[in-house]
Amino acid sequence: MPAPEVFRRWCRLSFAALFLVISPAGVSLAQSASYVKVTGLPVGRVVWVRSKPVSSAKRVGFLPATARHIRNYGCERSVASGWCQVRYRGTRGWVSKRYLKPDSAQRV
Repeated sequence: MPAPEVFRRWCRLSFAALFLVISPAGVSLAQSASYVKVTGLPVGRVVWVRSKPVSSAKRVGFLPATARHIRNYGCERSVASGWCQVRYRGTRGWVSKRYLKPDSAQRV
């Protein structure tokens, strides 16, 4: 195989591998979901909704552990931070995406 063809193949494989490393499944699931629900919390606990995508930002509301039909406006692509902008019962803000998963139920 000629050297330029080997280089092109190497580039394609490297790009594909890099894409898989940078886009974990949790990001793409929450990113593509129009509505999400809270997951991973015991009943009675809450997830704080923040004014900015950092844990030190002002609290503007909360999501109960049983919250569903939460409007998702998108998640940050940064693997380190992991925040999604949401709206629930009139409150809009940022929530850590580790507490969210796609909600397949129809909004009523």
